[in-house]
Amino acid sequence: MTGNVWHKRYHGDALNGYMGLTLEQRGAYTTILDLLYDSGWEVGIPDRERWLAGHLNVSVRRWRGLREELISAGKIDIIDGQISNFRYRKERENAASLSRKRSESGASGGEKSGETRRKAAENRQSGEANASDLPLYTRASEAELDTEVDKSVAKATQPLRGFSLPDDIPKEAWEGFLEMRKRKRANPTDRAKGGIVKKLRALAEAGHPPGDVLDQSTNNSWTDVYPLKDTTNGTARNGNGPPRRSNDGFLNALEDAAGWNPHHH
Repeated sequence: MTGNVWHKRYHGDALNGYMGLTLEQRGAYTTILDLLYDSGWEVGIPDRERWLAGHLNVSVRRWRGLREELISAGKIDIIDGQISNFRYRKERENAASLSRKRSESGASGGEKSGETRRKAAENRQSGEANASDLPLYTRASEAELDTEVDKSVAKATQPLRGFSLPDDIPKEAWEGFLEMRKRKRANPTDRAKGGIVKKLRALAEAGHPPGDVLDQSTNNSWTDVYPLKDTTNGTARNGNGPPRRSNDGFLNALEDAAGWNPHHH
């Protein structure tokens, strides 16, 4: 199928969609979107790693990493061996719907126009002028159709709701933690933020306030969250790194449930 020379671009939606992506991830994501719209294929482009790595001017190994990162961030998906994007598929559906409606309206207008010309000829012969014989299909009706379709496109392509900070997590401490990660070029995706909130809640149940936990990670430039240092439950820090395992079996089980394993940091 022939690709699109151009397509609508919603700049505000694009900027919101880029939030949480690194510069490299944004470049890869934008290139994939251009390949999708240029191809015009119904579902997506072939998931061929060498071909895509060539377009991105990166190694196959690096493309594999970027591919997984974009999938995790919800920017692309894989359907029947093809790389696709939800918005791309919706835009194709809307464009096809608009084309069908215009085609149907054009055919209807042609029939009515022919009937009108026939009646006008009859009126001219009889010397009568009948204003009711004017064409029923006009530019105004086409403009109304375009407006109706544009509204349906806008409604169908509203951006998905992203991460929202829960009320039980202190906003100031959270923003400080994210700013630290931004300086370290380790911006978390919305999915990663949800995982961090899950850990904070598990730690809170063990007596570690989320705000203090976040501040501790910010002050030590840790990209994850851990039990507080020097608490009465026996947890201790190992220098400037993540904490050692506690002798408290309950806390260790809680840390495992929260996704913390000191051997992985």
